[in-house]
Amino acid sequence: MAEQDNKEPAEQKDKPSAAPPKQPSAAMDEAQKLKILYIAFTASSVLMFTPIQPIPLVASLAMLGIVLVCYLSAKFGRETALSPHYRWLIRTFWIGLWLFLPLVTLLGMGIILKFGNQAAFDAVEQASDAALIPGDMGLQQFMNDNGVLGLITMFIAWSGFGTWWFTRLWRGFKGLQSGAGFKFENVATWWV
Repeated sequence: MAEQDNKEPAEQKDKPSAAPPKQPSAAMDEAQKLKILYIAFTASSVLMFTPIQPIPLVASLAMLGIVLVCYLSAKFGRETALSPHYRWLIRTFWIGLWLFLPLVTLLGMGIILKFGNQAAFDAVEQASDAALIPGDMGLQQFMNDNGVLGLITMFIAWSGFGTWWFTRLWRGFKGLQSGAGFKFENVATWWV
């Protein structure tokens, strides 16, 4: 029995000890964080157009939170090869909000005003404030006469904006997946 007790510790000494669990590197943590930010940013972009309330509000607040996290990470985080991704996401948000979104809206309104049913515009103008009351026939007639044109116009205009928006997000995400060797040609660009 004593021999067995002596053999067990010797056998245990001969076995290689299990390696300690690997601690994720800071770069790995940052890459994972950026993947989550890209996915959340994209999901928020899609959910903002959901007609079920309060999903668009929550998605908008989530996007603002994502941009805030990007600002804090860029400002207080250490400079790494992945740091330009924060600026890329921040610029995508602000360029989309202050440049392309107003242009798309103005384009859509311009097309409706130019090619819309003029009689519907005249009816709204004649009814003045009464036409702006929900349930008023002037506003309903305007929407009935110009609804299809409005939908087509907004689809075309939003398709261009959406293509720009999601291409920027996809480019950043794919660059993140390609590893630390990826560098944006110009992180400050307004284009894709």
